[in-house]
Parts: sequence; structure tokens; C-alpha cells
Amino acid sequence: MPLPGAGDPRRLDRGARSLALRAACAPVRYVAQVRVGGPRITAPEPAGGIRTPDQRLRVFVSSTLAELSPERQAARAAIESLRLSPVLFEAGARPHPPRALYRAYLAQSEIFVGLYWERYGWVSPGEEISGLEDEYRLSEGLPRLLYVKEPAPQREPRLRELLDRVKRDDQTSYRKFADAEELRRLVADDLALLLAERFGSGRGRPAPAPRLPAPISSLVGREEELAGILAALLGGTRMLTLTGPGGVGKTRLALEAAWALSRQGRDVWPAWLDGATEPDQALARVAQALDLRPQGGRPPLEAAAEVLRGSPAVLLLDNLEQVPAVAAQVATLLASCPALQILATSRRPLGIAGEQVLRVRPLPGPGAGSGLRGLAEAPATRLFLERARAAGGPPPGEADAPAVAEIVRRLDGLPLAIELIAARTRVLSPAALLEHLADRLDLVAGGGEDVPRRQRALRASFDASFGLLAPGEQALLARLGVFAAGFGLDAVEAVCADGACGDELEALSALVNHSLVEADPLAPAGPRFRMLETVRAYARDRLAERGEATTVHRSVLDHQLDLAGRAAWPLRRGGQRRWVELLSAELPNLVATARACLSAGDVGTALRLLGDTSVAWWVSGQVLEVAGILALAEAGAATLPAPDRARLDWLAGKVHFLTGDDEGAEERLRRAVAGAPATGDHRCRADAQALLANLALRRDRAEEARARADDALAAFQEAGDRWGIAQTLDLEGMLRAQGGDLGAAAARHQEALAIARTLENEHLEAQQLVRLASLAVARGSLAAAGEALAAAVDALGPGRYEEMRAQCLEGYGALALAEGDPLGAAELLGAAGGIRARLGLLPFPAARAAVAAAVATARARLAIVDFRAAWARGEGAGVNRLAAARRRGEGVAPPAPLGGAAGAAPPTG
Repeated sequence: MPLPGAGDPRRLDRGARSLALRAACAPVRYVAQVRVGGPRITAPEPAGGIRTPDQRLRVFVSSTLAELSPERQAARAAIESLRLSPVLFEAGARPHPPRALYRAYLAQSEIFVGLYWERYGWVSPGEEISGLEDEYRLSEGLPRLLYVKEPAPQREPRLRELLDRVKRDDQTSYRKFADAEELRRLVADDLALLLAERFGSGRGRPAPAPRLPAPISSLVGREEELAGILAALLGGTRMLTLTGPGGVGKTRLALEAAWALSRQGRDVWPAWLDGATEPDQALARVAQALDLRPQGGRPPLEAAAEVLRGSPAVLLLDNLEQVPAVAAQVATLLASCPALQILATSRRPLGIAGEQVLRVRPLPGPGAGSGLRGLAEAPATRLFLERARAAGGPPPGEADAPAVAEIVRRLDGLPLAIELIAARTRVLSPAALLEHLADRLDLVAGGGEDVPRRQRALRASFDASFGLLAPGEQALLARLGVFAAGFGLDAVEAVCADGACGDELEALSALVNHSLVEADPLAPAGPRFRMLETVRAYARDRLAERGEATTVHRSVLDHQLDLAGRAAWPLRRGGQRRWVELLSAELPNLVATARACLSAGDVGTALRLLGDTSVAWWVSGQVLEVAGILALAEAGAATLPAPDRARLDWLAGKVHFLTGDDEGAEERLRRAVAGAPATGDHRCRADAQALLANLALRRDRAEEARARADDALAAFQEAGDRWGIAQTLDLEGMLRAQGGDLGAAAARHQEALAIARTLENEHLEAQQLVRLASLAVARGSLAAAGEALAAAVDALGPGRYEEMRAQCLEGYGALALAEGDPLGAAELLGAAGGIRARLGLLPFPAARAAVAAAVATARARLAIVDFRAAWARGEGAGVNRLAAARRRGEGVAPPAPLGGAAGAAPPTG
């Protein structure tokens, strides 16, 4: 599909190109990932003509109004997120009497949701029961989902009696919840399960017509998508297209939906389009599915329309991507058959009016470190275990869990790949399968004779997709395989610079439509794209076949050197946020390129890439990704020229510093200072001196620390490196605090804070606010400390700078101890410890003692079992624990400069 607009896209500025690409990546209106749906239950026409606001599947919400207002809104949000209609009393027209209103609304609803807490509700004059109980009684015959809020110390006796009766009723049960957010999740999950089960059960419904092939295996992990399909079709969608990459399970899911619809009495006609490439062939398949015989020269479209025009029916069109030219005939069929609905599977949308798209995603895998039980709960590994069991080999045991999880991860959760490789457990253990998974496309070749030829190997499935692409699109797909972790528009332009891809944006749009590339047009640093690992492996093979690998890798290297060079100064002078977001996403690509440079003996280029981006991988907490590359470079350091050796010592010293190896850091940083003049790069000497000053401060060598800090500050000032100046001021603040001069320390941190705000540097701003909070705790100004920490959290915004969030949690832990809450402190420090363990980063050396002291104090004030439990709770919560801590501080203004008070501990964080 061409991009909207006229002219050559290369002439558009970058903002216009981004907007154009976003439009191209969304050519049709998408159905949100709706999770539930179900049959419309016929309801009697209400008295008085009162109608609900719309006629989608309706969920009546019953509760008292005042005490459960947030919960009612949470239930509404859950219901609406599932494309269903919430029916609430307060939404009704006021001229009608309340009792008539809720009874009429209830009569038109298909599901009853009851919310209860402490109040029984008002009993109107002349009545014996409240409207709350009346609504419950009138809901008999409807599916009921009941939720009771606990604790409820003041629950009224009549409500307790009602709940007791509910409990004794073996037809109804209820679930307990604690707050509105938990209720929202429960309502959404229970509606999905309820409606999917009602569709799938087929109680009292006619059996499906034999024209639908019976599934030969269970559907695993697709309950939400199945319910979403049913909700969309019952909501009146005329054409719903399931899209996704080859092997993701579109056909299997569509077949399950067809069976569910058929059990409910719907007429479903499946047309399998395998091998059809022209519209006439596809329409002949449709006619064949409708049992129509050729009649002279009568067009099959006309004959099919005559059959489908008479009554509601669902036409299943499988593999529609093979005949894109049939779009006009499909649109004609829909227009001439008002009651017809089409459920299609395709690797790309058809793009006709009224089409809605539901993208079928790969199955989610287990969390890190999951045992066999965790594997059985995650859809992707549950599928593997079920299919391995069906294969008849030895069942995987607990020791096999890591290998199974890694197999599924490498296969991207693609059901076809998982099923095919699980069948090989007849002869290979999961560990042996994992060893042979280097060429994942060949290993999953095979499949039974009942499996379509196109699905017997994942490679064959991708071959089919590749064959549908134009030459320029094929060239682009092959070249994009070089990117290890997604790519932006600049990268697409770089690999297409020779013109072999034609219009690269049009080609990229086509790859998105074919489900070979996934688009995130709203990524923080601009549109971002990625391929599944299995697709990327296929693309790399195609690139090798084309003989273009060397040329494309050279283009990527030039692009990344340019990117890193453009980022170096903004990272230190201003605009850091945008560059950190961009480089955080790009870092795996940069690391892969740096590794390739090392393999080719080009150490200098690898160091340029990592040196120019060092601020980004530090503040984004991605130090461990870089550590391995630098370790490889150090192995051959003896033969490096002096400038490269100094840069390597600087970068390796920084990694050792951040990961807690003080001795290794000091040795390398001292060499970096000595060799820095040969590099001509001020960062090398100045950064190394600042880090050495921090190490000296930890070891109580105050004079050395001050001298190195002064030297670093002079170098940063000479270069106009404002980020470096602020970092040195931060170091001087810690020096003053260790000497007991809190006023001077606060002044340095306030000065650094002002620079951070001028630079719009969130990480640096939060860092200084945490330092000021620590000084406030040392002085006893706990309210000011809370305000500073709250401001630090606000400065970071959502989802960025995890190491800095650990510093905030450590600051909150120190504050909790000062407030006499050692249990809360243990949780907060545990959350920080969990983040640091995952990132492999310790606090700065100068702050490490303060964090250790806070941990020791919390442990000393608690029973060991309580301390360990609190630490584990915090460690499991991680960054999420910070939101609760943030609510402790109401203000957002930083504390004023603090006066001097002797005896302060070093700041935390």
C-alpha cells in the first residue's frame, strides 16, 4: 500500500515522514485487543419503552452507589475495554421511576455483575427489600458474577444475610476483592472466561455442520483472542480479518471460532484458499464451499451472493493474503448480502471499507526462572508440554524447565514452530533440542501428513510469505535481518541507500501489512520496528543468498558511527532524554556491531561506538550489555595503539566502577588518566578523574578525592561539558557531606540541580534531589526529604532510568528508618536490591556505606524472619514499590538549601 500524500517521500522532512509512515502502518481500523465476547441472549421487550443506550452485549452492574463509586467506575472500565456495554443505574433517564428504570435495564441485559461491601441499600416505602436485593432476585436466569469487598468491619446485617443466602446457593458463588484495581482485573478476566465457555459449550444448540473440519488438537492459550473474535462478530462487525506472521495460529483460531458460532446455530461456510492466486480461483473455492455447481457462464460471485443473501451467515475465508486482488469481489459480496459476515485469515489486511483487524500475537512465554509449574501456566510452554506429551516421548521433568523455556523464547512463541519441535521430543530431550536449535527454521521442518504442505516447516511458511512480496520488499526484508533489536527510520534509509529497495517507506509499509515486521509508531524516540527472531533468521538467510551481507553491514556500521557521533555532545550538554531513549533501544545493535568490529580486528571503531554513547548506557542501566564487549577488547589490549588503550581503560574502568569492582576500576582508571593526552578526548581524563575521586572518597582519602575532583572540574569547564560539571559538583557535595558541612553540601547539589534543569536532564535532576533528600534526613527535616524524593520520582517519569529508581527507593528506605518504620524500610531497600541485582549495578562507592548501614539498621530492628519476608516482598515488587513510596511525599518542590549540622552520614543513593 503506497504512503498517503504526493511526491517523493525522500523529500519529506523527518517529522512528515514519521507521520506518513504511521498512516501507512495503519491502513484499516484495528480492533483493540478485545478479550471477550459471547452470544446475545434474547431479552423480553421492556415495559414502557425504556431502552439501553446501545444494543451490544449488555452487562448490568448492581451495587449501592455512594460507597462503591470507584468500584463501579472500575467495573465500567473493564466492561468497556472488552467492547461490551455496561448498564448502570446512574446512566438512565431521570423521568422514569428508579425501580422501573433498573428493572427495565435489567430485563435488557445479558449478564449480571453484583458489587457488595457494607451497605444493604435503601428500602423504599411499601417495600420489604432494598433495590440491591431486588436486582439480585430479578437476575435469576442470567449468568451472575458477584464480587464482595473485604474487609468490611461495618457490614449491615441484612447484607450479611443476603450474602449468606448467596453462599448457600449452589448455583452462585462470589469472589472477594480489596480495591478498585483488583476488581477491574477480576471482572475482565471472569467475563472472558464466562463468555468463551458459553460459546464453546454449545449446550442445547444444534451440532455444527459437517462442512467444518474437526480440530485434531486442543486450542491452547487463545481464550482471550477467541472471545474477542466472538465479541466483534456479535457486535455487528461485517468483516473481521485475523492477521499475523506465518505460524502464529490464525487458521486454528478461526476454526475454533467457527465451531463456537456453529454450536450456537449460526450458519458457517469455510472456504480454504490454499493454492488460489487469482480472484476467479478464490471465488470458485467459495462456490465450492457453498455446494454450488457451475451453471453455464454464470459468475461464481453472483451465484454465491444469491445463496448468502437470504439469511445470516458467516463466511470463513482462510489464507486470503494469497489473493489480494479479490478485494473488490469481497466488498461486492458484503454489499449485496446485508446479513453476511466474513471471518478471514491473512498475513495482511485486505484494506476494504468496513474491515476490522485483530492481530494475532505469538503466545506469551514464562517468566525468568520458572519451574515446571510455571511452564504449565504460560501459554507458549503449556503448548510445548501438551504436544510433547502427545508425541509419546518421555515427559519433560523439572530439570528440563530451563531448556523448554529457552526453546520457546527462541521460537518467539510461534505455535506452529512450538508444535513441530515438540514432536521431536520422541527422540531428543529438551536440552538436546536446544543444542540443535541454531538453525531453528530447518529444525522445525516436518509435520504429519494431515498438516498442510505449507505448514510442515516454518521455512516453507516464510517462503510463502516471501513469494508474495515485490522485489524491493524482498530486498528490504533481507537487509533488515542485520538488526539485532529493531530499527528506526534512519536505519531503514541507511540499508536502502543504493536504491535496491525502491521507495523504502512504501516497502516497509508492505512488510508491516504482511505481518513480517511489527511497527510501534508511537515509540518515545520516534517510530520503531522489529521482527520476530524466527523471521529475522529467515531474513539473514535470504541476505546471504543475495550476496549482500558485507555491503549491508558496512552501511549499518556507517549509520551507527554517525548516530553515536551525533549523540556524544547532546548527551553531555542538553537534550539527553531523547538520545537516551533512542540509544537504549539501539544498544543491542551497537553492541552487535562493536562485537563484529572486534572480530575483524577493528578495536578502535568499537571503542568509538561505545565511548560516544557511554552516558546513555550508564544512565539507562545497560552496563552489563557493554561489559562483555570490553572484556573481549581487553584480551588483546597489549597490541593496541596508545589512544585506543587509554579509551579502553577509561570505558572498562567505568564498567568496573559501576559493577562494584573497586580495585579493577582504580587500576584501569589510573592508566586512563596517564594515557589520556594521546586521545585528544577531554572525556577520557576528566571522567576517569571524577570516578577516581569517588573511589578515594569511599576509602577516606579526602585530600586525594578533592584534588582529583578539582582537576576533573577544570577539564569539564574548559570543554564546556555541563553534564560533567554537574557530576563533579555532585561529587563535591558528597565530599562536603562526609566532612560534616551539610550546608556547603546542599549548596553544591542545588547548583548541580539547577544545571540539570537547564539541560532538561531528568536523570541528573533526580540524582540531585535524592542527594538533597539524604541531607534532609540527616538534618531531621523529614517532610523536606519526602518532598524531594517525590520530586525525584516525578522527574524520572514512567519506565525510564531503573538504576536511578533504585537510588530513589534507597532514599525512601532511609526516610522510613528515620520515621520509625523498619518494616517499610526493609521492603523499600529490598526493592532497590532487586533492581540492582537484575542490572548488575551497585551504588556509587561513596554512597555504598550509607546503603549498607541502612540495611543493617533495618535488620537489627526486626526479627530476622520479618526482615527476610519484607525484603522478599520488596524484591518481588521492584520498581512498582516506588509508586506507593511516592505517595508518602505530597509536594514536588525540592527542599531549600540546608544549613550546616555536624555529624551527617554520607547521602544515600
